[in-house]
Amino acid sequence: MHPTIQVSAFKVQISAAGHRTSWLPVASFAAASFACRTFIEAHDLGTSRWRGGRILDAATEEVVATVSYNGRVWLADGSEA
Repeated sequence: MHPTIQVSAFKVQISAAGHRTSWLPVASFAAASFACRTFIEAHDLGTSRWRGGRILDAATEEVVATVSYNGRVWLADGSEA
């Protein structure tokens, strides 16, 4: 039996004023939204302190979407995912 290697399709930026920027591997836009909202709530951030949320295609490093403060995901063309 061979071990399964799971490759994340995306990376999401977690960043806020006064905090280090981190990039987390995520499998979906829903997972990216969850990671962002969890960070925001854990650090009791207001909208003016939230700086992260960019979602990159893990293979190309291109921005494909953004997670807004409220957890909604917006595609690079501005439409909601």
